[in-house]
Amino acid sequence: MDDDQFEEMYRRNPLKAFSIYTVTQLQSLRRMALEIKAALDQKDPGPDIMKAYDFFGFGRWVLTKSFER
Repeated sequence: MDDDQFEEMYRRNPLKAFSIYTVTQLQSLRRMALEIKAALDQKDPGPDIMKAYDFFGFGRWVLTKSFER
């Protein structure tokens, strides 16, 4: 990659310059948020509501651990 490509990559996602680990956590949390919202939007969520609850708890744990650093 040349300098322009690196600059463009970091311009599109400045968090990469800070920590790829944090970028990965953020992507995971965004995917979980979409699944939680989809489960809560169902008229009869059934087992999906428990999956949403689990994701919510895990997401909270990830954020808590991230701020402990």
